[in-house]
Amino acid sequence: FEVLERVRALGVVTGILSNGTLGMENCLRVLGLAEQVDVVLVSAALGYEKPDAQVFRLAEEAVGFAASHCFLVGDNFWADVAGARRAGWGTAWYNPEGRALPKPAEMINRLEDFPALVERWVSALPGPAGSKHRR
Repeated sequence: FEVLERVRALGVVTGILSNGTLGMENCLRVLGLAEQVDVVLVSAALGYEKPDAQVFRLAEEAVGFAASHCFLVGDNFWADVAGARRAGWGTAWYNPEGRALPKPAEMINRLEDFPALVERWVSALPGPAGSKHRR
């Protein structure tokens, strides 16, 4: 929860994009995570799952941003990171085990590193500093 609070304090729109079952949304609500993000999208409800590009297009529509302004941190390199990268998103691999990277990619080993990663990514986007369209 603290990590999500720190990311949201940066002014970014946050979401969960999961290759989960229909019960995943309810599970996220029960855990209190659904209320901590702006958007929850679950593949079973979308009809597509990562790495299918359609998942990422639907997520872009849900948040109202182009691919170049979307960033995904995922724990599955091939479905999450490679799929989002092919869709034109910024990416990082959440890799707490420190496994070798299959391809060069941004990587974090601790969730606590996520806000700093997002802050670096947001500051690199074109547009006036602090403008919401950047995020």
